[in-house]
Order: sequence, then structure tokens, then C-alpha cells
Amino acid sequence: MTDLNITKAEWKFVGIFSIIIISITCLPYLYGYFAAPENSEFMGHHFYNIRDTYTYLAWMQQAQEGHLLFKSLYTSEPQKAVLFHPLFLAMGNFARIFNFSNIFTFHLFRVFLGFIFLFTSYIFISCFLKDQLQRGICFLFLIFSSGFRWIFEYFFSHFAPTETLVSAETIETTTFYSLMESPLNLASFTLMLLAFLLILKAFERQNDNKTVIVSEAKQSRSNREKHGIASSLPSIAPRNESHKYAILAGFSLLLISLIHTYDIFIVLSAVGLYVFFKIIPLLTSSPKRRKILILLKNFGIMILILIPGILYNYYAINHNQAFSEWPKTSGILPAFS
Repeated sequence: MTDLNITKAEWKFVGIFSIIIISITCLPYLYGYFAAPENSEFMGHHFYNIRDTYTYLAWMQQAQEGHLLFKSLYTSEPQKAVLFHPLFLAMGNFARIFNFSNIFTFHLFRVFLGFIFLFTSYIFISCFLKDQLQRGICFLFLIFSSGFRWIFEYFFSHFAPTETLVSAETIETTTFYSLMESPLNLASFTLMLLAFLLILKAFERQNDNKTVIVSEAKQSRSNREKHGIASSLPSIAPRNESHKYAILAGFSLLLISLIHTYDIFIVLSAVGLYVFFKIIPLLTSSPKRRKILILLKNFGIMILILIPGILYNYYAINHNQAFSEWPKTSGILPAFS
């Protein structure tokens, strides 16, 4: 990773552009609110992904009512309240404290987390690009690009059903769509970027340890010679602070597992491949095998912190049939009622 060195002009660019983008994402909802037909009320959302949105609002309502664990309100079947979701728990309690409606709080958090995500994204980009112009272009592509699925859909749809591909309507595939749609995705994206940054920092600190140790050894030797102390005294013990970043990365992954579980597999697959290809060249050198142990230790720390989240999700799904069966259901609610 490169040094950040983000200038004030860059922060200004990110700030102004973020305000413009977030404002644009609010326009459809403002239009819906003011264009509602007479004797009708705009429900605060568009028709797509309505099922997910009102599920989140239902969890927020349960949080408002004082519940720590949530259940599905789409069924009258008896069930256990087993779902712990820290994001919607916080949003529901925020709405209760300030006496806001759930849908207003939903969009308020969408706007707030949108800014957090955009600024975190620019920091992440700046870790790999030094040139300000390149950073800016990359930032714009991140916001507005939507991948290459349109190529497959346009040219190859007659060879294979487009349903076998990732849907262009899937919110997670498009940054702008997520900014307009979901505080959940924005929170998860931000935590993913934070986890990647911490993981890279952990591996970077691991590589810096040798430099630190050599520097301290030279300083220690100089001090011993200066004071006439025998040079046979034991040298300074190596310091390894990389595990601190691994611990923080582990807690970021734990939070992801509690709010948007399947995103952890994206992070773990990328980090797992990185660790694998990092280890391969080190196997041929005995002196470097200590680095392998540190690398595996840091990776293991992250996994150990993450495991409780995985086990909890397994427990929740297996102790509430409504949650395990919910993805199989379908339903459409109107934008106006």
C-alpha cells in the first residue's frame, strides 16, 4: 500500500461530489412523496426490492418496541425471536429516541452511511494509487460503473438463460443502486473495505518487523558500546504488532457476519487466495518460514474472531423456520396505499 497523502483539495472533491451523488439518490423519493395521488400516501420506497425493505422496517419496529432479538412478521406461526441484527437494532432505537418514523430513519441512515462509504472508498483507493487524477477517475468508476453483465445479456442471452447470471437488478452489483437503495449494503460495503484495509495493514506491519528489529538492534548495540557494556548481552526481542490489525479486521468480519452474512465469503476468498500465493514463494527458504507462521497466525486470529458469528447464524436459521423458508416466498407491495 502507498502512503495516503490525501490533500485538502481531494477531500473537498470527495465531499462536494458525495453531496451531489447522495442528493441525486434522494430525488426519486422526494418525487414520490410530492406526487402521491389524492387520498393516497407514498410509502417511502419504490416497487423493486420492496420485500427486503419492509422486512427491515419490521425489524426496526420490533427494536422500537424494545425487542433485542427479532422474528419474522410475515407469518402467524409460532416462532422464536432469534435474529440479532445490530444495524436495524440501532436504527429502530434511534427512531424511538427521536420519535422519527421508521421509513424516515431508514433513509436518514442511508444518506449517512452513503457518505461514510464514499469517504472510506476514497481512502481505500488512495492506498493503491498515488496520482490524484487516477484516484478521482477510479472513484467515479466505482460510483457509476455496473460491470460487464450487459455484454453477456446482449450478445449471449440466446446461449444461456440470463437468470443463470448475476442479475443486473441485484442491488449489490451496482454502487449507485446501493447508494439509492440500502443502508444495509452501504454498511456492509464499508465494513468490507475496512476489513481489507486492516488485513493489508497487518500483512504490511508483518513485513516491516524485520526493519524495526534491525534498527533496534543497531541502536541497542550502539548504546552498549557507548556505555562500555559487553556486546555479548542478548539483543532486543523482536516485536510484532501485526496481530493488532488482524484482531480489528476480525471484528470487522464479525460485524459483517451479523448484518450481511454472505459478504464474509467475498472477503475470506480474496484474503485466502492472497495468503496462499504469499506462502508459496516463502516455502523454498527456511529463514522465511517464520513469516509463514506469522501470516497464518494473523489469518487464524481473524477466523477465530469470526467463528462465533458463523455459528450464531447457523443457530438462528435452524431455530426459526420462518427465516429459513422466507427466501422461498414472494410478494409485491404497492408504492401507494
